[in-house]
Amino acid sequence: MDRHPHQYVGETVLGVVGRDRLPAVLAEIHRGGFGPVARVFDPGRGEVGAQLRRVGLPEPPEVAAADPAILVLAVTAPGRAALAAEAMTRGGAHPVYVTARGERTPANLVHAIDVTSDTDAAP
Repeated sequence: MDRHPHQYVGETVLGVVGRDRLPAVLAEIHRGGFGPVARVFDPGRGEVGAQLRRVGLPEPPEVAAADPAILVLAVTAPGRAALAAEAMTRGGAHPVYVTARGERTPANLVHAIDVTSDTDAAP
């Protein structure tokens, strides 16, 4: 029996954030009500890919560069992933991914156009 089974996380949004943009992205996340379910993965605390794997999240391709200025913000938002992705995008996270339950490979890229609301569309 595996003593450390993989923890699969469904509908988790991962945003790649430059350290300089983190305050703006976090402000949008908190404004959207996602603050309590947000977690920052910082290379200053260890290799980001390893941190993500420990909690069962896939590694965005940008993490492979091991740039100390690149952080990953994760928001667990079952049923509200599009709203969380929109908040991240508004704050300046780029790219933004949405993971699916059981996904072990890099997450699905969400383009900004995919997460804008219908009210943003031209009449």
